[in-house]
Amino acid sequence: MRLATYFNTTVFWLAVFFILPVSVLGDTFEADKDLAKRAAKKADELTQFAEAQFQIKLDYSDESIDELDKILDQIHAMFVDEQPPDSQLIPLAQAFGSYIGEVYRRNHEGTWGWITQGEKVFPGFEQATGGLFWPWAKALDRIKTNDKPSISDYYHYIVIR
Repeated sequence: MRLATYFNTTVFWLAVFFILPVSVLGDTFEADKDLAKRAAKKADELTQFAEAQFQIKLDYSDESIDELDKILDQIHAMFVDEQPPDSQLIPLAQAFGSYIGEVYRRNHEGTWGWITQGEKVFPGFEQATGGLFWPWAKALDRIKTNDKPSISDYYHYIVIR
């Protein structure tokens, strides 16, 4: 399967997720219920994709995060072979990152929203303890570079901090 065949709505998702609110200034977090709904939908789509394409059942448990690295190893290998543009990778990163955030939200406490650092705004997640993390950014990095920490290590670190 080619990466380009997964989530063919790249332009739509780029517009939905990366048109950023301009009224948010400073290092802040702003919860966004619409972003949360979209992330939940993307996570559900990933569970279907993982089962159909990789025969891996993702059940939203903390342990299921470990299964993501098996899939991402294969997707990273495809990335290395094909070198697709970021516009084709962003929907994948959104799906995997959404699953990470949804597993955290369901098993711990947290909220989807917009994280502002200086003048930059990113989709992200706030833990009940106030910690912030960027699961979409980590997923994109994992697809492109396969660098450490793995998704599993990243998630389990977030859970204990």
